[in-house]
Amino acid sequence: MKKVRNKKQIVEATYEWCCSKFGTPLKTKQFPTLGVVSKSKCNDYGIYDSRHIEINTAKCKTVSSLIRVVIHEYTHFLQMPKIYDMNKYNKLYEIYGYYEHPMEIEAREAELKHFRNCLKYLQRRNIA
Repeated sequence: MKKVRNKKQIVEATYEWCCSKFGTPLKTKQFPTLGVVSKSKCNDYGIYDSRHIEINTAKCKTVSSLIRVVIHEYTHFLQMPKIYDMNKYNKLYEIYGYYEHPMEIEAREAELKHFRNCLKYLQRRNIA
């Protein structure tokens, strides 16, 4: 696979694609904030918490992983747009753990379902 040119640009364009494609479930039309960090000692590819998505570009080595992580975390925003929704996630985590967590399964399915369309969008814009 070819080397990733500009990880931050790919993350930001993918985020814009998600906002346009999926919108927001909030009546106020508020979107999550986006942070792009490079933390080599962090194990997380990305996180979602309280209407904030953070993508760790040090962990994402390919265009594919960058796109998939943004879609994954954006799916969590759609699942839990309100701050108190995180309580539901945490309760399910206690029951199922990470890999069998229903919200994580849905987010992984969203990655697979929407990856190719997002990649085509980025390629048309000459970003990926």
